[in-house]
Amino acid sequence: MITEITEAQAGRFQEFVDKWVSRAFAPDDLTDSQIEAIVERFDKEVLGVGGRVIRVESSPLAAWKAVCEIEDGLKLNEFTWPYADGQFSAYYFAWVDYMREVLGVIITVPLEAYEATLQVGPMWPLEKCIVVSRKSNSVSRNDAKQLHRDGGPAVEYRDGNSVWCLNGVRVSQHIAETRAELLDPKLALAENNVEIRREIIRKVGIERLLQVTDHKVLDTWGEYKLLELRLSEEVPAAKYLKMTNPSLGVYHVEGVSDECRTVKAALNFRKPEAMKAIPVSEDGEAWFQQGDVCVWPADAKTLKELPDKLT
Repeated sequence: MITEITEAQAGRFQEFVDKWVSRAFAPDDLTDSQIEAIVERFDKEVLGVGGRVIRVESSPLAAWKAVCEIEDGLKLNEFTWPYADGQFSAYYFAWVDYMREVLGVIITVPLEAYEATLQVGPMWPLEKCIVVSRKSNSVSRNDAKQLHRDGGPAVEYRDGNSVWCLNGVRVSQHIAETRAELLDPKLALAENNVEIRREIIRKVGIERLLQVTDHKVLDTWGEYKLLELRLSEEVPAAKYLKMTNPSLGVYHVEGVSDECRTVKAALNFRKPEAMKAIPVSEDGEAWFQQGDVCVWPADAKTLKELPDKLT
């Protein structure tokens, strides 16, 4: 029985992740007949059924629409994840491959029919047929291997269904495809999602955002600034906290209460109520913040004033 692994063995994790993710995201170049053969074999050898009609669709959305047409009671806006993941099973085969090649684990279960489904998209096995989606036509990622494409869809299917992402964050087509110099910086202030707001600011630049909004600095503390922005006649004095994300090297601009007059008051406003009740001290427990979520030790008696990590 393996109870621990060596540092060298652990150091090979990424090798197997990269190998199998690359296989999963390889372009869709199969004919319908080839896809049908893969799914028929999977149905017979893995699911133990066989003989069902195979219906090939161009994208997961098109496949789900087909499922809703076939099955009574299903709603298009209530998506149900498929029984078989297809290309999204790559994580499992990365694990199997690592166990075999690095740890020498003997796996006798035949997996060839299952592994072949990495060449297709998600599958919904129904009573008389299996609806299967094709894989994506193209997938774009940044150097950190996050879904990313500035100027187009990060994931695109044959029928035009697409997913737009910037640095791993799903955004609208407008935000992803509009050139930075044409994108309205005020979108960042209207956006409630912290991660999307961060990507808008990263794309248009914080200085450009401040150029198009009447603003003044109310308070400064280290890397933090409390800003007052005039957004409109109805909102003449909105308060925003400008801060540097040390993990990513980009700026956050986050709305805070109109009652905030100092940076420290704004930082305290962002904390959940349970956290506000814990005293702050220089030698307090470390904590971190991810978006709107603060994480701190459950038994903390005191906490540091600022997060050790901000993502």
